[in-house]
Amino acid sequence: MRLALCGLPGAGKSTLFAALAGRKLTGDKGSDQAGTDILPVPDQRVDKLSALFNPKKTTHAQITYLDPAPALAKPEDPTTRLPPELRQCEGLIEVVRNFDAGLGAPNPKGDHAAFGDELLLNDLITVERRLERMAGERQRGRKVDQEEQSLCEQALVILEDNRPLRGDRVFMDHPKLKGFGLLTARPLIVVANNAEDDPAPPDLGTPEPPVVVRAAIEADLAELGDEERAEFMADLGLTESALETRGGPGRCAGAPPPTRPPASSTATCKRASSAPRSCATRTSSPWAPRRRSRRPA
Repeated sequence: MRLALCGLPGAGKSTLFAALAGRKLTGDKGSDQAGTDILPVPDQRVDKLSALFNPKKTTHAQITYLDPAPALAKPEDPTTRLPPELRQCEGLIEVVRNFDAGLGAPNPKGDHAAFGDELLLNDLITVERRLERMAGERQRGRKVDQEEQSLCEQALVILEDNRPLRGDRVFMDHPKLKGFGLLTARPLIVVANNAEDDPAPPDLGTPEPPVVVRAAIEADLAELGDEERAEFMADLGLTESALETRGGPGRCAGAPPPTRPPASSTATCKRASSAPRSCATRTSSPWAPRRRSRRPA
């Protein structure tokens, strides 16, 4: 499975990718650079079977994460405002900014709605263009695929109603729509990239809350050696990092339920009470001088 990180500029997509991939974040990510990494999916069922049968090799399922380069948009074509690599992936991970970092007060609900509009517009134009081509073929006396035309007309009605296509699996799986690259038909995971001292999910106006990450913390952990990482996590009161179980920030809609809680893509704080301990309470941290202000990509 290929999953692409996406979202508005400045949301921290490259920071999250660096944390997932366990790499050092580069501050000069060029406009023509994209990141790709293949990570195994932790599965207790596979581990138990491997321990039981003791095979020569144990292979877990893998997910390919893609951090696309910024799109080279053409003013006359709104569909070019999104990276073309999104069409080549089976699922999308939308990263929503929920931190300041000199970018201004975050507006996660508005950003999520704005990016959703971009996806809807992209699909709407794609479907309209296909229907126009089919109408031209009929005028020239050529036969058109009636099933494909019906699917496009159904999709057009949904998109004009400002609804994504992923609500109906026929648009996700139908072979006659595979080549369209309909983005709203793809499973979507929404990730809120929170400030380092904020573990709470923001209100996006959606039925389900987003997955919360603090990608800046995870990216810092990725740059440390094992001994330094252990000290850093102990100082912040962290018990687990996304780098230790890098299956990803969640699962796509339509995937089978996991047999274990999905690997969190934000570090997990020890719980002294029912509320998670905020990393910001460690005001005397000896690691504070080592932390750097990072402008997310």
